[in-house]
Amino acid sequence: MSGFNRIIESIFQGYKESKTVVDRKHECKFDELGYTPFLFSDKYLKELYLELESEEDYERLINYMDRFDLYGNGYKFCDQLYIHTKDDYEKLKKKKDKNDDWLNWV
Repeated sequence: MSGFNRIIESIFQGYKESKTVVDRKHECKFDELGYTPFLFSDKYLKELYLELESEEDYERLINYMDRFDLYGNGYKFCDQLYIHTKDDYEKLKKKKDKNDDWLNWV
């Protein structure tokens, strides 16, 4: 591989791994949950679950699962995913509320 090709490859690799691009990809995945008419595979939903970071991410995934009535339809993975997502979301909210307690003493 020539030196020029390595330079170009390095530039694109750096762009692909930049925080801005990674954050944008993450945001797009969760934005898509709000408007897609498609039911995603359990493999993709698991991938999303493992990438949950913020309250908004949790809310989007929970709203998506509610929209497609994935909980309580006899599919064990979806039931477990829904329960774990809701539990983790509640823990995250409690942790955030607990961290904000110091502001409430005034």
